[in-house]
Amino acid sequence: MKKDAETLVETLASQAAGEMGLILVAVEVRPGIVRVFVDGEGGVTVRECEALSRKMNEALDSREDSLPGPYVLEVSSPGLDRVLASTRERRWAIGKRVRASLRDGHVVEGRLTAAGPDLVVVDDHEIGLDALAKLSLNEV
Repeated sequence: MKKDAETLVETLASQAAGEMGLILVAVEVRPGIVRVFVDGEGGVTVRECEALSRKMNEALDSREDSLPGPYVLEVSSPGLDRVLASTRERRWAIGKRVRASLRDGHVVEGRLTAAGPDLVVVDDHEIGLDALAKLSLNEV
């Protein structure tokens, strides 16, 4: 059921964000909470998050196959220290400064130049996801 809920939220959020000129970065669906992270050219404003939240609430409330049970919907920007866990998030971050913490203790900082399902490229460093402990934005 969780995967179905995530797929539904991702579909609705992607469509609504696109209509507003925003980019869907990530979706998290947990019991009682739905989080939607979006970005836009030059960032995203509180008003844009509020507007998207209203659109998402309307879309979810109007569907019979909506989420089971009560939930709280949170819409926000990914934040400057966002961990890039999914392929979608890593692709969104291409061109941004990142910090790659490797399982062997090394850290690679630089610009994310490529991202795929099995590896990321930070500047000239190809890093397999199996060697990656954490990848996060490093825009500060």
